[in-house]
Amino acid sequence: MKIMQVITALNGGGAEKFVIDLSNELSKNNEVILCTLYDINETMFLAKALNKNVRIITLNKQLGLDWKIFTRLNKVINEEKPDVVNTHLRALFYSSLPILFRRVNFFHTVHNMADKETSYVFRNIYKLFFRYFNVVPIAISTKVLESIHKEYSSKFNVMIENGVNKVDLSSQVDSVTSEINSYKVTKKTKVLLTIGRISKQKNYTLLIKTVNKLVDEGFDVILLVVGADHGELTYLKTIACNRVHFLGVKTNVIDYIYNADAFCLSSLYEGMPIVLLEALSMGCIPVCTPAGGVVDIITSDIGFLSNGFSESLYYKELRSFLSASNTDIKNMQDNCKKLFISKYNITKTAENYYNTYKQKIYNG
Repeated sequence: MKIMQVITALNGGGAEKFVIDLSNELSKNNEVILCTLYDINETMFLAKALNKNVRIITLNKQLGLDWKIFTRLNKVINEEKPDVVNTHLRALFYSSLPILFRRVNFFHTVHNMADKETSYVFRNIYKLFFRYFNVVPIAISTKVLESIHKEYSSKFNVMIENGVNKVDLSSQVDSVTSEINSYKVTKKTKVLLTIGRISKQKNYTLLIKTVNKLVDEGFDVILLVVGADHGELTYLKTIACNRVHFLGVKTNVIDYIYNADAFCLSSLYEGMPIVLLEALSMGCIPVCTPAGGVVDIITSDIGFLSNGFSESLYYKELRSFLSASNTDIKNMQDNCKKLFISKYNITKTAENYYNTYKQKIYNG
């Protein structure tokens, strides 16, 4: 099968990481093309993870609305003649021409809650594509599927849960261990880690205020925040105590997950976070808010899930983690790894994508 994945860029986000893992896995038995609207530059470190079987096409998109991309992408699809095209993020909008002329089987992976994925105007365009031009939306979790039903139509029922490739530790792991040890106050300091862009969606105000409260109460913890600033960093630094450390962007996040005691996710909304699945693969216990598809993952035997988004409710779960026995922690760590292997590894996810593509090709 000839498969084309189309995404806006290969920046360091969860959707981008997923597309790379999916392309690599599908390329083991198929011809796979990864088309990015923006050219790849030296800051797009994720691109280095693509294997040699995946052919890359870039379209030199400029910032803002670039009308040339409509014709460039249309030309590429006409020339390559893939069996299926799977778009991600705003790449669906720029695929308008081949969609309108019904030249190929189109799928679109919805990486977030449908009402949060893009703007109101774009969602109305997507609604037309889904309802009248046979583009198939793919939900990445039960909650995302529910949001698709509400936003677009209850007739769309394709759901393929996200998966990731289990990433090994890098050659920098020892230096990361030393770095994190330097932040610890004692040898028993618990390391809390969060990873993601520093934005309102990630709700780091809640997380930091909760950690501040725990520190005030005498809990021996530190919080490491890994991610790029999207407008919230200056404010967060003003409210964070000295046990909170902002580390910026890291290309070797697995090394940090490996050294953490818990992965904290305080988001207001999510699809199915790739970094959460990576934490499971390393046996790092999640402590999360009930954001979107997160509730489809976290059960009491693998982690802690708050009943809402208030500081008191999240504090309750984080404190429960810190008070858990060593036996309970060890059992949870083992359960995280088992869950990842059985349900969220990229091999299983890629197989589900392939079968979905095949069914559309042969059944229309």
